[in-house]
Amino acid sequence: MSTNKNGDKRFKISPKVVAFDFGADPVNFEDSVSVNCLISSGDMPVDIIWLLNNNSMDSYYGSGVNIMKSGKRASVLTIDSVHAGHVGNYTCLAKNRAGQAGHTAELIVNVPPKITPFDFGDEPANFGDSVTVQCTISKGDLPADITWLFNEYPLNDYLGVTTSKIGKKVSVLTIDSVNGNNAGNYTCKVRNIAQVTEYTATLVVNVPPKISPFSTGSEAVHLGQYITYQCTITEGDLPLNILWTFNNQPLFNDDHEDILIAKMGRRSSVLTIESVTARNAGNYTCQGSNKAGKASYTVQLRVIVLPRIRPFTFEDGPAQTGQYISLSCSVTHGDLPLNITWFLNYEEVDESYGITTMMVNKRTSVLTIESVDDRHAGNFTCLARNPAGRQLYTTELNIYVLPKIAPFNPGAEAFFPGDYSTFQCSIIHGDHPMLIYWYFNQHKLNETNAQQLGIQISKMGSRSSVLTIESVNGNHAGNYTCFGKNSAGVTNYTASLIVNVPPKLAPLPSSADSPLYMGDYFQLNCAVVHGDAPFNITWFYNDEPVNKLDGITILMQSKRSSSLNIESVRGEHAGKYTCMGANRAGVTEVFTHLIVKELPQLEQFYFNANGVNGGQAVRVMCMVTSGDLPIDIHWLKDGQPLLRSIYHKIDEYTLILSLRQTNVGDSDHAVIKL
Repeated sequence: MSTNKNGDKRFKISPKVVAFDFGADPVNFEDSVSVNCLISSGDMPVDIIWLLNNNSMDSYYGSGVNIMKSGKRASVLTIDSVHAGHVGNYTCLAKNRAGQAGHTAELIVNVPPKITPFDFGDEPANFGDSVTVQCTISKGDLPADITWLFNEYPLNDYLGVTTSKIGKKVSVLTIDSVNGNNAGNYTCKVRNIAQVTEYTATLVVNVPPKISPFSTGSEAVHLGQYITYQCTITEGDLPLNILWTFNNQPLFNDDHEDILIAKMGRRSSVLTIESVTARNAGNYTCQGSNKAGKASYTVQLRVIVLPRIRPFTFEDGPAQTGQYISLSCSVTHGDLPLNITWFLNYEEVDESYGITTMMVNKRTSVLTIESVDDRHAGNFTCLARNPAGRQLYTTELNIYVLPKIAPFNPGAEAFFPGDYSTFQCSIIHGDHPMLIYWYFNQHKLNETNAQQLGIQISKMGSRSSVLTIESVNGNHAGNYTCFGKNSAGVTNYTASLIVNVPPKLAPLPSSADSPLYMGDYFQLNCAVVHGDAPFNITWFYNDEPVNKLDGITILMQSKRSSSLNIESVRGEHAGKYTCMGANRAGVTEVFTHLIVKELPQLEQFYFNANGVNGGQAVRVMCMVTSGDLPIDIHWLKDGQPLLRSIYHKIDEYTLILSLRQTNVGDSDHAVIKL
């Protein structure tokens, strides 16, 4: 208790420290920690001090521990980077005039491992030696995990390396027989809860050279080609000596002006040939040596020559359709054997193209086209191949392409008079410009004669022409030919127009002006001068088939002609004769009349068989029994006409001679003349 200046009495209060700690879990190495010592009550002034393991903290200033007062009743202790030296009990002690109080908190630090240094010795290991190193953890929290790395990668069994753990803090690495593969960095890696620690030792092995295989990249090289061989010693101790030989003879820059040798660092040497020639072919050996041994690697350089084709072309310029052409591909350089192949527009040619190829010797192939057509236009390529590679040469064949006419027809097998017909001629292939014209039955159609025939020709663009017949008649039947003409030549296509034309018969001759007499020979010829075959020709007599009439024969002289024959005309042959011509288009008739003239026939007459007495009257009748009218009858005596007064006409067929008185002179013959 104390008394103030006013004489008042009061009690003294000692300080009270609020409890604090560093957390429930240990602090990791290099973590930052902080605790706050707070005086919750007590008389002022209050002194606050910190103790570590009951010792003053003055000696720890500058070791990463900071203490800072925060007001009159608080002090903050901070450790920026915790390590093992900071482990212990931290006490905050508060004092005033009434007394003191304190609070203690333990700082637990996870301590990282510390590895005792190790090595493989001062001298390199030799091939076959046995080596051992021991990794020992001198400090650090347990448990600790120990692993080994080789060149930063986990150890593999194939290296011939074994590891064994001795206790909790030691691991031993053993190599029973060292080889070049074992040279490198061996790292012992220790891990505990605080941290991972590593220590590395390098194993140096006296390693003989090992040469990485090299080549030019191909089995053979070409004349003039640039090549380089890089000999790299991937393993082996330094210093190294690298030597090149050619066909077992040492190579130096001064000995071969076309070969250059250059060292590239301590482990590599490059041999270069700027332009390969045939003399460079042979075996190239790189030899590497050091104090541990030597090694060599040999490659064979084969020099081969690519094919070289002599340029060729179609010298005559564009070819005409149907022209014969040939092309020769000669390989002037290149190793044998050679294979020569021809291509047209990048497709291999064969006989289906109308193209033949032939090897005339080991280096030349000849391509032949017997008859050029538009299929052959384009790029002809000769490809030559040998073991060295391939070369090709291409030239273009231009062809004057003949017009090609699409087949056409009139649209029907046959037409009847009055039908409509059209032909369209289209040029589907061929060079421009193009001329199209028409022929009808081998006669060229122009505007004039086409119009006269009732034919119209119209151009439809640059490649088509249309021929039109508005009303077909028999004159239109025949062959219509379309011609296409350009700079390459002329082609044509012909279509036939068939018109069903009824027969047209030649007129039959009339016998009116030259009648026949009985017994005469008679013939009629009936000819179909126009119309479609086949024909059927039939004869009629008085509208009845003639085959019913005796003495008449019919003969077909040709497909268009028939004859009617009467060997001996008789009176009953007179009448109307009709020839009928028929085909699928119609029927036509012609006719004529046969007139038969019949000579008069006299009935015999006689004077008195016993004679006539002188002065006796005589009367004789002359009768025409048959014959065509009119009939002229008169009497003759001894070839001389008698007076008409002595005979008279009874009718057209009868004449009577009357002699009133006969005499001796009348005894001669009397003749009747018709």
